Amino acid sequence: MNRNLTPLEIGYLRSIGWDESLEYPTADELAGFIDKVKKIIEEKKSVSNLPDLPFNKKREIYIEEFSKWKKEKESRDKFEAELSEGRYSPSVLEALRLAKSMFASDDDTEDNKGKHQEVSSSEVTSTEEQFPTVKEEQPSSPPPPPPSFQEKSSSAIPPDNKEEKETISPPEVQICPHCRLRLDMPTLDEPSLEQKLLFLQCILGQKQFVQDIPVFNNAVVFTFRTLTPKELDVAFMQVSYDVLKNKIYNNYGDIFEQLNRYRLFLQLHKIKNNIGINRDFIELPDGLSKQTNKLAFNYWKLSRPPKEDETELVQIEEYMINNVLKTEFIFRIAMNACNLFNRLVAKLENTMYSENFWKLTASPG
Repeated sequence: MNRNLTPLEIGYLRSIGWDESLEYPTADELAGFIDKVKKIIEEKKSVSNLPDLPFNKKREIYIEEFSKWKKEKESRDKFEAELSEGRYSPSVLEALRLAKSMFASDDDTEDNKGKHQEVSSSEVTSTEEQFPTVKEEQPSSPPPPPPSFQEKSSSAIPPDNKEEKETISPPEVQICPHCRLRLDMPTLDEPSLEQKLLFLQCILGQKQFVQDIPVFNNAVVFTFRTLTPKELDVAFMQVSYDVLKNKIYNNYGDIFEQLNRYRLFLQLHKIKNNIGINRDFIELPDGLSKQTNKLAFNYWKLSRPPKEDETELVQIEEYMINNVLKTEFIFRIAMNACNLFNRLVAKLENTMYSENFWKLTASPG
């Protein structure tokens, strides 16, 4: 116990409350002793709900555990000395050695640490007097089970199901490279003849395509419009400003989500309530500004000029959230309705190469 410690051992010992005034175990038992005291300290920390114990508390634990270890060490040394004296018969000596090996194996587990009992010479002598001529036999190990039993026992234990343990990753979301909408969403019905005619008229007349999206069995109706290229450019510019200001993360998911929010604020034109006497009707401007949309009739009026690192959408977003889409569920409902409108527009755009488009939309006769 008086050997010189390495710097690493000194560090470990100090972490469990040791200082230079205290003794320490032998080299062959130092690592096990440190682990044992560490576990006790961790248990005390969890019970007291503290990040760490004070050093004086660790020192008390160390002194207590070292005292136990020292007594056990003295008992084991005395036991070894009695065995080496040759004062016992071969049968008793074999039994004591067997007991020693059993204690050593039990000492590896936490529950049996520090439970060695001292074997006194008087107890051994009394045992020898009671059985002076009987030769003790070592208990034979039980015979191995027959192969059939081994097969049954191994088959009775279900093997580890690797499929259940492995985390099931969600399916990858497929995005259309053209309209940037999800491909795993339910397909829309074929656009009606009226929708096709209206869409064709908007193309030929250079007008905004406007469509009602009813929800809740036509109790609430959202009206959306298409955007101009310049309005969409403003939305992209505001998203880039949001990334630079760390308002959103610079990844595809956050950018796409924020862009859809700005599209909703610009595309939403009307909200109509068809239930009750007092029918609420909200009408919003159909254009961002004269510079970005020359097809509109009403434009957004700002309370102040935009800053250098922002667009008009900052004030529009604040107005929409505070006055129109005030709750989370109405915001989600409006967002889903806007997505349905954009999917309808994308489906109408895909009909431009359809061979029978004009035949379906041509007037009868």
